[in-house]
Amino acid sequence: MRISPLRHCLALLVLALSGCAATVDTRAQFDLAQASDDTFAQRFAHERQHQGGRPPRLGLALSGGGTKAALFAHGVLHGLNDSGLLAEVDVISSVSGGGYAAFWYYSKQLEAQRLGFDARGIFADCFPAWWEDPKAEPALQRVFEMGRKQARATGQPVCDAPDHWLPGGDPLRWQAHLPRWPDVFRADITPLSGNAQSAPVRDQVSLLMSALFEVTLGWTGIESKLVQAYQAGIERAWGLNPLPRGPAQAGATEAQRWAYSNARPDAQGAWRVDPARMGWHDLRALAVARPELPLWILNTNAGDKGHSPNLGLLYELTPWGHGSPALGYRQEVPPLDSVATGVRAAAAFADSQGLSNESQRSLLNAVALAMPAARWGVNVRLDGPDKPRTVRLSDGGGTDNLGLLSLVRRGVQDIMVVDAAQDPQGLMDDLCWAGRALAQEGLEMRWPHLERFDVVCAQHLHPRPSELPRLGYNVSAWRNPVLPGEVRWPGTGRVTRLWLIKAAWDQQAIRQAYNHAQCGPGPQDVPCQLLLFYGHNTQVTLKDGHMVFPQHGTAASTLNGSAYLTWGYRELGRMLATRLRRDPTSSALVVMGHAACPQPAQPVVAGGRSGSLALDDSSPLVCAD
Repeated sequence: MRISPLRHCLALLVLALSGCAATVDTRAQFDLAQASDDTFAQRFAHERQHQGGRPPRLGLALSGGGTKAALFAHGVLHGLNDSGLLAEVDVISSVSGGGYAAFWYYSKQLEAQRLGFDARGIFADCFPAWWEDPKAEPALQRVFEMGRKQARATGQPVCDAPDHWLPGGDPLRWQAHLPRWPDVFRADITPLSGNAQSAPVRDQVSLLMSALFEVTLGWTGIESKLVQAYQAGIERAWGLNPLPRGPAQAGATEAQRWAYSNARPDAQGAWRVDPARMGWHDLRALAVARPELPLWILNTNAGDKGHSPNLGLLYELTPWGHGSPALGYRQEVPPLDSVATGVRAAAAFADSQGLSNESQRSLLNAVALAMPAARWGVNVRLDGPDKPRTVRLSDGGGTDNLGLLSLVRRGVQDIMVVDAAQDPQGLMDDLCWAGRALAQEGLEMRWPHLERFDVVCAQHLHPRPSELPRLGYNVSAWRNPVLPGEVRWPGTGRVTRLWLIKAAWDQQAIRQAYNHAQCGPGPQDVPCQLLLFYGHNTQVTLKDGHMVFPQHGTAASTLNGSAYLTWGYRELGRMLATRLRRDPTSSALVVMGHAACPQPAQPVVAGGRSGSLALDDSSPLVCAD
C-alpha cells in the first residue's frame, strides 16, 4: 500500500531534510484536451521570450535506460547532426540516461560559447583502422577494406592508433574522450581496444563494501559514496570538456594527456565539472546568447510511482523554470547547486522514492530509506508565501521514461522519440505508459504500423499478466528504422506527429550487409563501423539466435560498459537517425528511401526476442509496402 503522509515525513527526516515533504495533490494534470496555440503561447511565454515568441516546431525526446540509452541517444545526436535536423530542433526533453547525452551536448555548447571554438566539431571522429585484426575472418577483413575506401572517398580521417589523435588542434578529442569512460563507476581511464571489456573488480568491490558499511550510519543522513561516485562518473564521462592534447610523449600516461576547460578536482583529486562554469544561470545566459539552441528539459519525478500514470508528479527542470502540475511552476532557475546535480536527480533510478509503489510493503520501503546507498535522489527546497517545503526528486522514468509528455504539453508539432529503455522482448512498456497518460488527458496515441498495438498495451493492464499469451515486437527483426505515429487531440482536431527511433535493428539485414561488405556514410547505408562491431560479436547471441545487442540490460550496460559498446550503440543510433530527413519539395519529415511497413506482434519467447529469426540472405535491407 502507499506510504502514509506521516511515514513519508519520517522517512524524509531520516534523510536529514530541513523540513517535511509536502503532500502531493495527485489530481493535478496538464489540462490538454482543449489546448490551442494561444494556450501554449500563454503558458510558455517565459520559455519563448528569448526566441522572439517563436513556438517550438521540432522536439527531441531522449529516453531513460542508463548508459545504453545515453550512448544510443549520443548516436542519434550524431545522425541528426549529419542530416542537418539537429540545427532545427527547438527543444530537447530528456529522462535518466538520455540526460547524460543531453548533458554532453550542452556542456560542450557552453564551453564553445565561453572559449570561442566551433561547436559543430564535437561530432568529428575517424575510422578506427587500428581495430583491424590480420587474423580476422575474410568477411570482417572485407568490411575493413570497404571502411578505409569510404573514409578516403569522403575525406574522413583514418586513425592508425587507438589514441584517436590528429595534429591541428586535436579535432577528435571529444569523441576520443567518451569511450575512455564507459563505466560510470570506473575510477581509471579505460584502455581502448576492439574487444569487450569488463569493469575493474576492485572498483566494484570497494563501492560495495562502502555501501554496506554506511548502513550503520543511515540515521545520520549522509550521502553515500556510491551516490557520489555515480554523479562523479556522469560528470567525468559526459560533462567534462577536453582541451587539445599534445603529441604523445615518451613516458606520458593516458591520464597525463588529458586536461579539461571546465573542471575542478574533488577531495580525492578526481576531475569533476566545476559548478561555477555549468550552473543553471549559465544555461540561461547561453540560451539568451544563442537563441538558436534548443531548450533543455530535464524530467524528474516528485513522488511514488503507482500502477497508473500520474502526470501531477512530472517535475521539470529547465533554465527558465521548474515545477510540476501538483506542486506548481516557478519561473526561476532550479534551486540546485549545478546542472550535474539535476542530471543525477533525473537519473536517480536507485532511489527509495522510485522503488515505492502500491505493490510494495511500506516496511521494505523504510528499509530502503535507511540505506544511504539507496538514496540517489535530490532534495529541493521550495520557498514561497506559505511554509517552505522540501520535495524529493528522483528518476523521471517513474512518470514518463520517454520524455515525450513534456513536449506534447508544449504543443510541439513533430516529436522524435528516442526509445532506448530496456525492452528486449519488444513489450513497448514506455510507449504504452505514455499512451495511457495521454488518454487521461483526452488525447489518443496511434502507431499505425505497430500491429495490434492496443492488444500489446492491454497486457500491461491485466491483473494477472502471466495468464495471458504475451505479445511483443521483435527488436532484432525491426522493419522500420524510424516508425511514424501520431497523437490526436479529439477536442481540437490537432495532430502531433511522432517519429520513433528505437534501439532495434534488422539483424538479418545487417548480416547480409556484413557478408557482402555493403557499408557507407549515406542515409540508406549501414555504417562500416557498425558492421565492424557486428563482426566482432556474431557469437554473442541468445539461445534463439538473436544477438544481445541492441538490447543490453540497463544495469548491465551502466555498471559494465565498454569502449566497444560505446561505438556500437553510437553507430546504430547514428544510422537510424540519419534516415529521417526533410523532403526537399514539401519540407515535411520523411524516412529516406523507406516506406513504412507493418511490424508484426508475435508471441514472446522466454529468454529471447519476440518471434523467430531466420538467418539467411533473402531479406532486403529495407522492407517494402
